[in-house]
Amino acid sequence: MVFHNLVFKMPMVAEDGKDREVQTLIRREKNRLKTLIRSRDRSQSYEWITHIEVEVEPLANGSQMRQLDLNEIRQKGDDQLTEAAQNNIILYDNSLYGPRWENRKSVLCGKDFQLTEIELKEEFVSDLLNYKLHPAIFDMCTQYDDPRKKDDEPFLPFAYKKLAISGEFPRKVYSYIRSYPDNNFQESEVWYDITILDEDGT
Repeated sequence: MVFHNLVFKMPMVAEDGKDREVQTLIRREKNRLKTLIRSRDRSQSYEWITHIEVEVEPLANGSQMRQLDLNEIRQKGDDQLTEAAQNNIILYDNSLYGPRWENRKSVLCGKDFQLTEIELKEEFVSDLLNYKLHPAIFDMCTQYDDPRKKDDEPFLPFAYKKLAISGEFPRKVYSYIRSYPDNNFQESEVWYDITILDEDGT
């Protein structure tokens, strides 16, 4: 499956004791499904708030993702940047996120790239029976801790130009993030390419 122009416009918050009406609107445009997810507070008849916009199409038959050599990527790492990146790793508050998000095993940084090893804890492996793209794994795969940025907060994605999914997540993955050469780390918005790999580099 391929997602195009995926934008997270606004978080959806449901207050205690209040009902929230949620709609998923789908319209076919040629070979894509244009999808919009929106909600509103039913008790006060507020106007609709759009949370997500995306265009979806099937992954082309026979499409294969390029295999990468993890050892070759590791050899390009820089120890100084690795230490800086490790110092920036978020220690999640379990009361907000839970121990599933404590899954980042190592971070290796080099010039304009980051390679992160992510592994779901043993006690949560059964999650993968129901969550083919585990949200805790995916969240950590998309965090980038470039030491050149202006503060200690990681960059988190709010939009994807293209997101291609060719299979389900195993327990252990590697996130290979490449920074665009013209990124300005003094700005609040930067662009990356992200590839999520299994232990074989596929």
